[in-house]
Amino acid sequence: MARMRASLWQAAPMGHDVVVHAIGRADWAGAGDAVVPASLAAEGFVHLSRPDQIAGVCNSLYGDRTDLVLLVVDPALLPAPLVWEDCYDTGQAFPHLYAALPRSAVLQVVDYPQDPDGRFGPPGLDG
Repeated sequence: MARMRASLWQAAPMGHDVVVHAIGRADWAGAGDAVVPASLAAEGFVHLSRPDQIAGVCNSLYGDRTDLVLLVVDPALLPAPLVWEDCYDTGQAFPHLYAALPRSAVLQVVDYPQDPDGRFGPPGLDG
């Protein structure tokens, strides 16, 4: 599918102070000073989501994964501004980081297990 760029926003939508990134537990443990996912080389950016978007993303892409954690990220600590785009014609803009994701921008790491039906639900990000 060709990448479509639409809906560029200058800032996060109101009420979204953090963004999240889903990653395997072992990948996070081995990340060093920054997360450099394959998407950074392939597409030029790190995929991020608002907390209310992440369940849909994980159910679409990671339904077979049982090792996910969510990195809770403070956009103010990122080395570049987030670009909000709808690259895949989903009707939703998602935050993208056109740089590696520094470990220092991660506020919290939250286990993200599937529910008993094998689906990801809303993340519990309150601690």
